[in-house]
Amino acid sequence: MSKDFSKMAEKLGESGDSSHYKWFLDNSEGYRCICKRFHVVAMTKALWVYHLLLLITVTVTFFYHQLMYLWPSWVLVFLSGYAIYRQKSPWMWPFVIWVGLTIIMFVLLGAYLFFYSIFIRRTQKQESIFDSTTSSVLIHLGTLLFCLFHIWQFPVVSAAQRYFKNVDDVAEKVPYGLP
Repeated sequence: MSKDFSKMAEKLGESGDSSHYKWFLDNSEGYRCICKRFHVVAMTKALWVYHLLLLITVTVTFFYHQLMYLWPSWVLVFLSGYAIYRQKSPWMWPFVIWVGLTIIMFVLLGAYLFFYSIFIRRTQKQESIFDSTTSSVLIHLGTLLFCLFHIWQFPVVSAAQRYFKNVDDVAEKVPYGLP
């Protein structure tokens, strides 16, 4: 895919009109996701809002008194937002790291729920609403869906990072004063 972009850049560079390369990048199918309907930058912005809301929810729900221990995750999320705002490819690494950490977090959560439902809950004699096998299966399917959703985010964020890099590369070739 990057060979096609470099060929297009060379072709546009030979004609002296490299200002149209950004238009080509915006309309390229390589930078589209969800059935080629949404641009990866717009989707990355939406994913950043999702992750911000997820972090707020997890912090308020589970770790309100341990807020001091969560400062690295808050720093990663806010650095990610700044990187998306500035549209700089090297600054996108905190968001890539954060997406990777959320994948690990949901895998560990799924493993915890799995072992909890098998070993710990089976030894308790109390009757509760969560003792049914159906609710256990639904919880595991929900965790699996969250893991798959976060794994899907990896290529989207990586494509946004490549997009920012290609735009920066073209910005160096555009003569001063052209749009």
